[in-house]
Amino acid sequence: MPSKNSAIASAPIPPTKNQSGNNLVWNVADGYVQLARRTDKDDNLQQPVVGKPPHDKPDNDLIAAPDNRAPLTKPADPPVETKQVAPFQSTWSFAEAVTPSLTRVFAVRDDYAVCLISPGYHPLKRATAKTFSIAACSKPDSDGPDHEKVLVYYVVEDDNSDRRVAEYNIKEKRAYILSTDLSSDPSDATRLCAIYYAPPGETTEEPYIFFQKKDKIFEYRTQKNSSSELTGITDLRSPTPLAICRFNKKVYLFWLSSTYRLMYSSRSAGQWTSGTTVPAPAGGHQPFKADTQSDLSVVADEEKGQITIYYKQVDSDNEVDAYVWKVAP
Repeated sequence: MPSKNSAIASAPIPPTKNQSGNNLVWNVADGYVQLARRTDKDDNLQQPVVGKPPHDKPDNDLIAAPDNRAPLTKPADPPVETKQVAPFQSTWSFAEAVTPSLTRVFAVRDDYAVCLISPGYHPLKRATAKTFSIAACSKPDSDGPDHEKVLVYYVVEDDNSDRRVAEYNIKEKRAYILSTDLSSDPSDATRLCAIYYAPPGETTEEPYIFFQKKDKIFEYRTQKNSSSELTGITDLRSPTPLAICRFNKKVYLFWLSSTYRLMYSSRSAGQWTSGTTVPAPAGGHQPFKADTQSDLSVVADEEKGQITIYYKQVDSDNEVDAYVWKVAP
């Protein structure tokens, strides 16, 4: 049976003397957030991990949300026992932002509060969304963690009732409304993804977001408030989850086709390739189709020459499945 929703986020664990090649995977189950450690050899996710991560940062406590700060049911009259409400029963996407100092994961709660869900769990100040779509990206800085930039993106409604994307700066604790107009999307459910890279002909990296309008995907340069259609991408499911990563000096964008196949396009020298099905390994079979409610998340590992795609496969009993794509050089 298809799940009600399948929000997924993933990030690499920095290697230590004791382990390497592991990823952290967050997913939603029964309205709550779970965190697990995954290796390439796992057939299924291991038991959820609670506590300090392997790189031993004392301030990075990876406790799966939610906790007792989750929203509660309203008291009845006469009063009855107050019960905790699962806060992520409707969300359909998570977003991760990875920097050398910290991995952060975000989600939109059922009451539309934009929340940090790892490490710890709390709503962001003055951040309320209109849908459950969310994305994030980060830019490390050689001067240290205090100079890192982390941005979160979510859908809001402006004074004219038009759907737009808000850019929330974690350090400044405030949101900026971008000029994106999503109002022509009849589903009002476009997914988002975000990443930093340098515009064509430039060397300074800027944040870009990607969103879907009907059967097209758009690349949006936030600092110029300008968007362009990725014309080589067709045959999308609507709406499709989106995921993005950098790998060997290219940017890889992933989505689902109308038949729930894993698809990708890569960007090199400022140009995007046409949409292509994620290939089967030599002598192997194509990746299984995705569940109708599947989210997507990806982790690139240049040392191993692979991109791991986390999603929920059709008819799978797992909450999260993975396909390890050995990318041809």
